Amino acid sequence: MPEGFGNLFLGLPTTGREPRKGACQLAHGFDHNSEIDLSFSHPLRGELGLTGEIYGDPRWNRAVPGFVSTSGALTYTITPRLVVDAGMDVALTPDAPFRKRLVMGFVYSLAELYPHIRRHLKGN
Repeated sequence: MPEGFGNLFLGLPTTGREPRKGACQLAHGFDHNSEIDLSFSHPLRGELGLTGEIYGDPRWNRAVPGFVSTSGALTYTITPRLVVDAGMDVALTPDAPFRKRLVMGFVYSLAELYPHIRRHLKGN
């Protein structure tokens, strides 16, 4: 995907996932969930970039309501395969499992699974 464009991610129902707060209140096997995510990334200057998203989960069960949150982070590309980031995740609705939290991480590409796509985008 070209830089600066967003994507829409629709998650599949979860199975065997660690439940959110309060999910253990109902142990009847009816806990189902999906996640909806709209994200973007954009280069700022040199190796520095900005990424963000708004995401949410629908109601998990009768005891655990859905929520909406947003996050934003600065990214720094160390190598084309290694990117580090740091930012903040902020709840937009009162039922989120947190109000604010700092996030840090990295992405390392182990393999290039689709080299023919890169060649096609470069026009080779």
